Amino acid sequence: MKSQEQILFEILEPLQRLLEYAKDPVSEISSYKALLDEISTLVSQESELKNDLGLSNIAQALRDWVDLHGDVGTNVGSEKLQTLQRGYEQIRLQTTFSLMGAYKSLKSAQGEYTAPFTDEEGELHGVSAINEVSGGVVYSSVGRQNVILLPKLDDVASSDQVKEILNGFLQIFEATPQAYNWIIDFSNVKQVPLLLVGTLIGYKEELRKRGRYLLCSWLRNDALPEDTMRTAIRMFHLKQTAGYWFSKDTA
Repeated sequence: MKSQEQILFEILEPLQRLLEYAKDPVSEISSYKALLDEISTLVSQESELKNDLGLSNIAQALRDWVDLHGDVGTNVGSEKLQTLQRGYEQIRLQTTFSLMGAYKSLKSAQGEYTAPFTDEEGELHGVSAINEVSGGVVYSSVGRQNVILLPKLDDVASSDQVKEILNGFLQIFEATPQAYNWIIDFSNVKQVPLLLVGTLIGYKEELRKRGRYLLCSWLRNDALPEDTMRTAIRMFHLKQTAGYWFSKDTA
């Protein structure tokens, strides 16, 4: 019988494919439905993992997104496109938060990640408010976690782009309570600016002083030069899973 950790790792790859499809508002609806079935099959073997992942939240968000996608078809106006993009960001937020929460729950019994999804009746709830700051950085506060989505960076970012992203980090740092952790989602970044890495190391230290931590997720294997990647692995305690790097602990 597969362990929860093995099942979790198997889920990562189809989830990332699903998010890649979701970037294109005219992708085939069948792509989403097939991946939803694949993910549901993987988690059905473990009810505890299913709860940790908040799969019902992700699945419902995806169904809503697919329904909207089907209504608009290929003629996507600016208003509908904005709605689709916001829905996609919500799915990314929910997925990253849930995956990191499930992974952490395998290593710790604190339950800090799963609690924000559960109300007094035991019902699970997903990400709600989505905020955008400088540089196209998007984040949402869930429980005591700031899930932070970096903007799309396909090539070498300009100094102005990096500056705007760093301003976005500062805005988040100043706008949220001191008791919040940070979870950084790199899934839209193909090449990570070196200054960005150094700045995040600085924020990691500032959060540590507050008794909180910074976790990285969806970092591509080739997103950094080899030497810098070694530094990132050490500083952010990264573990490679399904072709991506995730923070494995909060030390």
